[in-house]
Amino acid sequence: MSRLFQRILTEFFRWLKFAQKAAHKEIQGEYSQLLCKKNKVIPLPVMAKNEQKYTDVVEILDKYENIIENVCENAEIPINNVHIGGDQLTRERFSGAKRLRAAAITSSERFAHLQPITFELFHLQMTVMTTFYQILYNTSCTESFSLHSQKIRLMRKNADGHDVKNHYNHCKELATSFIKAYVVEFACHHFDIDDTDTAPPCIDLPDSSNISDSEILDWLNQLVTPMVEDIVKDCKKYIATSDEFNENQTEQSDMIGDYGRVVLELGLIVLELNDIIKVPDR
Repeated sequence: MSRLFQRILTEFFRWLKFAQKAAHKEIQGEYSQLLCKKNKVIPLPVMAKNEQKYTDVVEILDKYENIIENVCENAEIPINNVHIGGDQLTRERFSGAKRLRAAAITSSERFAHLQPITFELFHLQMTVMTTFYQILYNTSCTESFSLHSQKIRLMRKNADGHDVKNHYNHCKELATSFIKAYVVEFACHHFDIDDTDTAPPCIDLPDSSNISDSEILDWLNQLVTPMVEDIVKDCKKYIATSDEFNENQTEQSDMIGDYGRVVLELGLIVLELNDIIKVPDR
């Protein structure tokens, strides 16, 4: 979450532009070096099978096992596990087929070498985006702080919040702009400044000509960590007191403040998922 803040702040705050390159560096994962190598794509024969039928799915996995065994045998190497998957339905069918063969005698019949089985995270991404709009998008609300109001202001006519599935890319662009705007506004409030061009007098900017990228990241971490902690603390406090507000309707609720908390809380989840989904070794 801190890295997300760093990237947004260095994108919009002029006095942080010197740190933009360091903040946007890719996070190195465990298999980053391995993933730098080009993959070899080997097309497989088309099979006239229906994945909605377990009998056909079992035959598909049998074919996979035979291919793996033949390739490894010809290459004179031990049989290794092979990662398989697809969309959510394919993942469920593959897992179900393995359960049906769990009591088989040989490892080949149990499909022991076909693991792990995963699904494409795009489905999760769309579900999270749909939830974001279900909670925050309301066509009857035209206040300037609302998502619908910003859709009108930015002229994003194709971002239909009631049908995210069929307007996903437009809804994603609008949500990303909206979330970043809230992060920038929160940062201005935190630094007690009026715009993104003015550097806060209480912050000592480092000499970018004599500092490494790792040192810049350390400095950025110290800068954004208090903001992230404030958001987490504020959200926890809001959750803890929400039941009390529901029970005591006479107490005045801060609608704009509550809306902003939800935008930041859900918005950072959306941005983080969009960032993670691009990492091959996620």
